[in-house]
Amino acid sequence: MTHNLQDLADKRDALLLAEIAAWLHMLGKFHEEFLNDPNCGIDIQIPQDLKLSFTQLESLLKDPLWSGRIWHQIGIPEFQATSLSFLDFIEKHRDQEPAKIVQGLLRLTHDAHGRGSGIEKGVLNRFAVSQVGQIYLSTAFGTERKPIDLKQAEWQKFYNFLQTHLEILKNSLAVPKYEWKGFRKDFIAQIESYYRQTVAETRRPLSDVSLFDQTSASVAFLKAALAQNLLAGWKEPVTDVIKDKYHWRLLKVGLDGLAFWGDSVRIGDLLARKDLISKALDLVQRVIEEKYPLGLEVYRDENGSVFIVSDIPDLLEWETKSGCLLDNYLQRITNFQFKGEARWTLKLSDPPTRNTLEFGKFATSQPEKLTANSKSIASHWNIKQKQDICPVCNLRPMGSSNKALNMKVCDICCDRRTNRAKAWTENLPTTIWIDEVADTNGRLALIVGRFELESWLTGEAFNSIVSSDPQSQIWQEPKGSKKHNFDYQNLLDDIQNALHKKPPNKRQFVSKTLLDGLVPSNSRGVPKGHNHFQPFYDLQVTDTDLGEDPNSGNKRIEEPFLLALAMMRQNPSFARLRRVWETTQKFWREVIADVPDTQLSKVKCRLTIKVKASEIDRLKLVNFGNYDLVFRNVKLSVLLWDDRLITTDNLRYVAKQLHPFSDARGNENTNLYSDSERAANFIRRELLNQQVSIEEPTGYGSSNRLRGQLEINDDVITFNSTEYSPVIQILTEPSTFIALVPANNLNSLESLNIIKTIKTKYDREMGKVRNCLPLHLGVVYFDRRTPLQSALDAGRQMLNYKSDSQTTWQVHSIGGQLPTEKQELATGTKQFDETIALTLTKDNHTITWHVPAKMGDGTTKDVWYPYVFVETNGDDSKVSGRKRAIKSQRPGETTPCWLVHAGDLEKDDHIYFTPSTFDFEFLDTTARRFEIYYDENGRRPRQTRPFYLEDLDRFEKLWKILKNLEKSQRHQVIYTIDANREMWHWQDDEMSVNDSVFRQFVGDTLASAAWPKTQPWKSIPEDQQKQLIDAGVRGELADLAELHMEILKERENHNGNV
Repeated sequence: MTHNLQDLADKRDALLLAEIAAWLHMLGKFHEEFLNDPNCGIDIQIPQDLKLSFTQLESLLKDPLWSGRIWHQIGIPEFQATSLSFLDFIEKHRDQEPAKIVQGLLRLTHDAHGRGSGIEKGVLNRFAVSQVGQIYLSTAFGTERKPIDLKQAEWQKFYNFLQTHLEILKNSLAVPKYEWKGFRKDFIAQIESYYRQTVAETRRPLSDVSLFDQTSASVAFLKAALAQNLLAGWKEPVTDVIKDKYHWRLLKVGLDGLAFWGDSVRIGDLLARKDLISKALDLVQRVIEEKYPLGLEVYRDENGSVFIVSDIPDLLEWETKSGCLLDNYLQRITNFQFKGEARWTLKLSDPPTRNTLEFGKFATSQPEKLTANSKSIASHWNIKQKQDICPVCNLRPMGSSNKALNMKVCDICCDRRTNRAKAWTENLPTTIWIDEVADTNGRLALIVGRFELESWLTGEAFNSIVSSDPQSQIWQEPKGSKKHNFDYQNLLDDIQNALHKKPPNKRQFVSKTLLDGLVPSNSRGVPKGHNHFQPFYDLQVTDTDLGEDPNSGNKRIEEPFLLALAMMRQNPSFARLRRVWETTQKFWREVIADVPDTQLSKVKCRLTIKVKASEIDRLKLVNFGNYDLVFRNVKLSVLLWDDRLITTDNLRYVAKQLHPFSDARGNENTNLYSDSERAANFIRRELLNQQVSIEEPTGYGSSNRLRGQLEINDDVITFNSTEYSPVIQILTEPSTFIALVPANNLNSLESLNIIKTIKTKYDREMGKVRNCLPLHLGVVYFDRRTPLQSALDAGRQMLNYKSDSQTTWQVHSIGGQLPTEKQELATGTKQFDETIALTLTKDNHTITWHVPAKMGDGTTKDVWYPYVFVETNGDDSKVSGRKRAIKSQRPGETTPCWLVHAGDLEKDDHIYFTPSTFDFEFLDTTARRFEIYYDENGRRPRQTRPFYLEDLDRFEKLWKILKNLEKSQRHQVIYTIDANREMWHWQDDEMSVNDSVFRQFVGDTLASAAWPKTQPWKSIPEDQQKQLIDAGVRGELADLAELHMEILKERENHNGNV
């Protein structure tokens, strides 16, 4: 039987107007009055100042004549939507008795709001702690930055926006088949900009979700439900039977993004191909959200998008207006956008679900191998003359146009490259040129970073965050005088007693027990007046991620700790999961901006050279084509931009090549290229009145093509003073970061500065949960003429690293406040006003985790986020006496594991701690990238790598000490140690560490080095001497020397130090 989606298209106006109403169903929360008193009821009212100052908007919200008329067109009798207005959505979205709501559309809205809001708050939300005074919006990881500052002018600006746009919408919908594209996109963008400024809930720890996150989740569920009703018939949302409740499906649309653009020859090609994916996903989003309103996009990364859609099992086989199946219709988008180079991977979740586990699996699943549309590609090979294959797409033949033939690419890739170059000329404060990023030594650093988000997006990691303080104490009901003597063990006992009764349908809540007192009657999943226990267990456990084995997908046996966990943990709602990936994506997008200007200087100058039209014709130059000016055997990269050539090179590097030495002894004259302006002036002087060769690059491994000679006169060279940052950000997605930066401009150490900035930002913003949110950083150093594909391939290999989450670390010591060298963590936050310093050891390695123990106000103790899984091997007595501890389960596991607050850990505890890492490699040859792979123990062939991220601080200290030695001495000492290490133990780290004779040899070698009189070996503190010896024993000194002396080429000062 054929099913058609045309009904959705025909009812588009009504469906999308209902979506607009859903975006506004909590508009009252965007108000200072809500922040001051969340129980004032403004979230289900039209705010008073809106009524007074925006009477037209009030009328638009209240008047059912325009909205009800349109909603009536949906044609579902149960909706009873004719008399409905926007105000009804506002007033009824959290009605205490939804079954009494007459209109089915409002019951659907109530149910969608409950799934978007109620689920995230949990059954014990009434005991959540209210913020007093200033209100903070927390990240999903417990970081609070600045308090919310929601001024009257801001919400009045919001009301003015609504008044204008709803009036436009009302008038536009008077005409059938309104074009929604421009309006809806702008409307949601504006809603997002306002709603992100404030919270959906003011009580901690529920204040981690913004008003936008919560609203968007409700909108997604409502859109999916509306489409389901239209396609499959009316379904009642108000029911106590779980299997009859609304479920949803997930649709993933994507491809292997890194594979699609990772083999690009040039950065311009890469960015163009990356932009193709973004535009293609935008088109898919429009189909699913507007053309055939089926749901809402809830996740996007480099590999595609995930949508919440209707519970229609064969949705991809439904026909669109053209008679094409939805599956094929979406594939047509790829064929149009990618010109046959790739096809989508389309996945529809099965079976439908009501929990987040499936979402996480979908979002983080590895994409299938890229496949092209063979029919589309084959048509390009119907040519008479044989051509080589295009090196950019690796599918089509090189083009027939002169421009494409000159570039040695196909016509399509030629157009993309040209368009990208043209777009750059309109945005000069950025760069897309590798030569502009390369440092004064001609080297670049490809920085890659990855968060392990899998367990956070499945919701499993939220089992390490509690929503209620588990410490034994008196809990006061917010309404009335009733109190509960909370004790976690008593709660477990009550649940055990309830589960002990057979059969399940006979299980009851026992009156006057702690469990009975904590669970309100309207949260038990049964009709009023009933006291059955099993529906509550199923609602909280069986039908959630806790009721499913994350590995096999099978249902789990009933256990008391699971229900207690469901009640006590931070619930993994869709709004909260969105908050997770938005937080990490924002982290990556802010990284470069967070680097101080002193550590990543702006470039302040480019050169432009006027070229006559006759010369452009004579030399056959192509507009927006790349060329090299060659003079004195030095190449200067330029781009033809209409009637001028503009430099696309690091002028400091070019100046260094032109004049590397200043005296007979061969000493460098760095004054000529100490900054870009001096370098530009020097190069300009060298070019004046010269005849230079102009060549066209033809790609890696082949000689440039000579175009001819160009005369440069006095008046043709000018300065372009547009500042730009020498950074190309390739990827800033939720999990992944990739950027090109200079390796080291004259000891500026830009690449290491950025790594340090990322580490500090991570320690500050993820410090409470870094035990289960590891970060992996890597740097690939390479020369500016190394093929970009090789560097990207090396970076991808580093991104494949995954920590072992099953290993434990021993708590060696527990300290207090931040040490002096770590005070930077407290910059801009009060969360480190109290700190728990955990020193952890494992296999001769030591790391210190500085856990912030306060919330953003600096006074509220954090009893919700900094929890750690403790290994007890089934012996519960190991955690007896801990004030804040509950039984939970680690991601990917089903066995119970005790979760203990970091402040209640004790010396010699063994805790599960997933470490973060740092790795680097220099591609002195392209084949070196094949040495980047990790064995089952997470080690590379070079056993010292990767390092723990915390080692960066230790390495910095050690290098400062080693810099006291002359360069030749450093080489000699480190070579002697490492040569003997390899001779004695090859690269076996464990053997060298445990060899006391070798350790003595390393110590003697370091002690006998020619240390300066001002810094003799004996003056170095004993603990630092030990760290130097340890680093030598493990082979880390050789890594330090390679990084600083060989790769970064740190320069010596007049004392011999770098």
